[in-house]
Amino acid sequence: MANSQHPPTTLAALAELHRRIEVSAAGSRWEEVETLMTERNAMLEHMTGPDRRAALRAAQKSTDRLLALAKSARLELAGDLAKLQRGRKATDIYRANR
Repeated sequence: MANSQHPPTTLAALAELHRRIEVSAAGSRWEEVETLMTERNAMLEHMTGPDRRAALRAAQKSTDRLLALAKSARLELAGDLAKLQRGRKATDIYRANR
């Protein structure tokens, strides 16, 4: 019965899920990434047989790409925050010198 709840996981299905996760991350849809990662982890738990090693390697590579996307997003946000802080300081200086 447990197998009827979880269809067989294939490397192709896992690759498609990795693609969806990475597209979501590239679009900064991090809540969606989290949901899809949970789905991916469940798929990996049910992966058996000779494909398991390849599936785990693919998951590691995908996770590495996700980390790179997350670091890039963090740097972009830090830059945006710095711009906002400079703008706020400039506004404060302008108001103080009116």
